[in-house]
Amino acid sequence: MLIVSALCTAMAYGQSDAVERYQRCSVIHMMIEHPMYMFNEEIASAFKRIPLSHRFNDHSLGVKVVKFATQEFSDQQEYIASFIRQTKLGNRAIAKWFLWDKTTGRFSMDLVSERGLYNANTMDCILASKSIRGNAILQDAGENLIPNTYLLMSDICYTGKYSNKEKDFTNTEDLHKFDVTITTYIFQLNWNKETLYSFYEKYFNGTNDFVNQGSYDFIYRAKAETSYGEESCYITQSKLIERVVARCLDINIMKLQREYHDFAIRAPLLSTDPIQADIGLKEGVNTKQQYEVLEKETDKNGIMTFHHVGIIQPEEGKIKDNRYMAEEEKKESHLTFTTFKKVSGGDFYPGMLIRELK
Repeated sequence: MLIVSALCTAMAYGQSDAVERYQRCSVIHMMIEHPMYMFNEEIASAFKRIPLSHRFNDHSLGVKVVKFATQEFSDQQEYIASFIRQTKLGNRAIAKWFLWDKTTGRFSMDLVSERGLYNANTMDCILASKSIRGNAILQDAGENLIPNTYLLMSDICYTGKYSNKEKDFTNTEDLHKFDVTITTYIFQLNWNKETLYSFYEKYFNGTNDFVNQGSYDFIYRAKAETSYGEESCYITQSKLIERVVARCLDINIMKLQREYHDFAIRAPLLSTDPIQADIGLKEGVNTKQQYEVLEKETDKNGIMTFHHVGIIQPEEGKIKDNRYMAEEEKKESHLTFTTFKKVSGGDFYPGMLIRELK
């Protein structure tokens, strides 16, 4: 019985991981640097070390830090839009989706297959077919997978006790309190099934200059701004900067997920007795929030859809602290998961997804 139970648990975790991977957004995250401002190098270095949340597919394009002509810490939406156009960022994002080889000019469906959880043999059959437009999997890639590609551009500025206009920054190596203000802008790749069909007809058979030939763009969706700081004498200044920047970024991402619901993460239920999931303070979980529980359905073409089956709410005192470097603050054991109580709905099972309600 123990062996059977362990096998069932492993299968449930495997299923939940697959469903979550299908629902992940693909994210490019960059920061805007300000070389004339204090701690710019330290902040940029910290940003490069901070990993992207495992809740997202990492769609990075090699560049992490950018600099604009203006050094003012002001609204950057138009500058970012100009940067996207000038660098052909939309084309580069599509080139990565289809693993474009600039030497041969060829594209591949391997990444689409991997993120869409499609069987490789099935993908080969699709590409050999003369009727691409009628294929449900390509429609899924055009409507659910590739459109969920986002550019996050974070404008980060030190706002602590030393003025950025001061010239004498002596003894800053002894600073044990660090404050930043971060504005994070979210842009979404402009892509749909018709764009996908057009891409196949124009480019998929091969082109040696796709980055310059394509005309794909990102659309501005929202922005979030947070001022955040911490004080600590127990870690180095470098680690303190890293922790402050990471936690401030997490707050902004949480705000953007609430502002633009298509960007909201979906996390799997890992157990139902008690009801638990691996999200916590990093995602802004608190006892006032409610989450809908979503059940997966797969049609005859292997395309997944999700429908609402109930509502759950975090329990007091049972919310996981999964913030960046939280383990270094703990004086006692910390929670492994967040525990929820059922508010409404029928039977739940591990592998169902939860998503924060608006």
